[in-house]
Amino acid sequence: MRTAFPLGAALGLFSVFAVQPVSAAPQSTPVPGLTSAGQSISAAADGSMWVSESASPGRIARVAPDGTVTEYVGGITSNFTASRNPQDVTVTPDGYVWFLMSGGSEEAAGLSTSTGAVVRYQLTNGTPTSLAAGPDGKLWMTANGDNGGTDFVATYDVATKTTKEYSTGFTANSEPRSLTLGADGALWFVEGGGAGRIGRVTTDGTVTYRDVGGAPALLSNGPGGLWFSRGTDLALLGADSTTLYSSGVQPAGIAGGPDGAMWTTTSGGVVRVTSDGVVATYDAGLAANAQGTAIAAGADGRMWLALDRSPFLVRITVPPRVAGATGATASPTTATVTATVTPNGLATSAALQLRDAKGGWSTISTTDIGDAVGASPVKFDVNGLAAGATSALRVVATNAAGAETSNEVDLTTDPAAAPAPTTPVPATTPSLPKTAEQGAVPSTDPAAAPAPVQGSTVVVRPASGTVTYRVPGSTTNRTVDGAASIPTGSTIDTTRGSVSLASRVSGADQLGTFSGGEFKVKQVKATGMTQLYLTAKLDCPAPGKASAARATTKRRHVWGQDSGGRFQTHGQDSVATVRGTKWLTTDTCAGTVVKVFQGKVSVAPRKGNGKAVLVKAGGRIFTPHTS
Repeated sequence: MRTAFPLGAALGLFSVFAVQPVSAAPQSTPVPGLTSAGQSISAAADGSMWVSESASPGRIARVAPDGTVTEYVGGITSNFTASRNPQDVTVTPDGYVWFLMSGGSEEAAGLSTSTGAVVRYQLTNGTPTSLAAGPDGKLWMTANGDNGGTDFVATYDVATKTTKEYSTGFTANSEPRSLTLGADGALWFVEGGGAGRIGRVTTDGTVTYRDVGGAPALLSNGPGGLWFSRGTDLALLGADSTTLYSSGVQPAGIAGGPDGAMWTTTSGGVVRVTSDGVVATYDAGLAANAQGTAIAAGADGRMWLALDRSPFLVRITVPPRVAGATGATASPTTATVTATVTPNGLATSAALQLRDAKGGWSTISTTDIGDAVGASPVKFDVNGLAAGATSALRVVATNAAGAETSNEVDLTTDPAAAPAPTTPVPATTPSLPKTAEQGAVPSTDPAAAPAPVQGSTVVVRPASGTVTYRVPGSTTNRTVDGAASIPTGSTIDTTRGSVSLASRVSGADQLGTFSGGEFKVKQVKATGMTQLYLTAKLDCPAPGKASAARATTKRRHVWGQDSGGRFQTHGQDSVATVRGTKWLTTDTCAGTVVKVFQGKVSVAPRKGNGKAVLVKAGGRIFTPHTS
């Protein structure tokens, strides 16, 4: 007999326990329906999860992909003894869920997933200690020998009801356990008796060993291969050696996650260990005294954690996985970067980052991936790279559970071709006809090519004097001679000239002229608002070290003029949003001054809760500096 508990029927009861993420960190959601603590968890091919509950009476629980929990109860389910404690659940391809029944005559039991019937099998010699499904379709187990006899591994063929035992290299004190199917098609196990070995047995019965320098306890597949626990350490079993990471706890369970990390149980949370040794502990919204008893990865992109107290089972969100980043150059300044991102069931975004000259990383492009469980390809088009140079890029994927970074991609572009002769540009920028929307002008003039891309690139031309620019991640200043398409995030120096800057807004180009200072140009992709951030260094003395009169001699500024477009200048203390005007933004050590010569400007402080003030032609506003 069995009992079923649908997840949907209890959402109202348990939703008060679900912790919504307030920052990027794993969070748990209860799975109602279990009536006692789980001892082990295993995933089935149909997306369901199976849990052994070592209670009295014992239970085997199935959690369907829709959340419905069905418990098969000892003493009620036929051929399932009530007084026996089920342990070490595993699912075999023949449709059986196998588990050990401890607490009496030690034996294995198989529950048919189609009929619910239980079959039982007892070794003629020895006590089984762990189970695993073999690649040969058979049930494999580790076992302790009876009455001081030699320990061994055994295979049981359900169809023929025959058993084979293999004991090469075993002793009476091997204590094999934690049997695990490896990626190489062999079965692996730990020796808990103090020999400090991990064993490997092939399906033909060949047994070999690896010395790992101490008694291992648990074994599981994870990033890069097999992992094992030893005391409070987790270790990756490499081809020739082991790599140890201290998790700080002695886990009751370990498992590889869909995020490419290793997960372990701890009191009041979980521990996550990446293959490069980053160890992090998360409470995941669990009670501080809740102890994890088993953990496994589910087909839903979550980690499933059994607990020693109600609600007994939770699902834990995990960060995304990003892998396989590669790149290819398309021209001396352009390239593409591709990667694979696995959202793991949470809304995920991906960002392409470029390493700057100081070793930091700047985001140059972002895209939404969605909330799929499986992997999705992502592709970035890169503009504005330094010609004839090597640029380092990477992809960062982020969801509500955290962020993960890809491998670095080094791209070396070809040198730029010799520039073609250019037509002299008039010293003044010709006036352009306004449209009904924000003074934008259609880009139909052949001289406007190349065209700007909203949120990605702007087009600059020299209006007078000498103007230079520097693309993100580069320390090389280039002179603007003729029309040039440059990426947003570039720094433009107009201290010895003026520049005509075109940006794209809602399918049309807007034009502004700027001079007298250095600024970084950015653009809000959604609205087209083009932002100029003053960047020349302000050499201000420390407070109390110089007079106010001296402090005000330290300044930077930029002039701006446009025809009603969406432009902002950002000083250190205020933001000026123009409405078709000519204006000057000046930063001093005392604060930011905005003067308006034509039109109107809305000026708002950058810090605090101050309101925006509309400044008309002939007016000025000073925003004092606050640290």
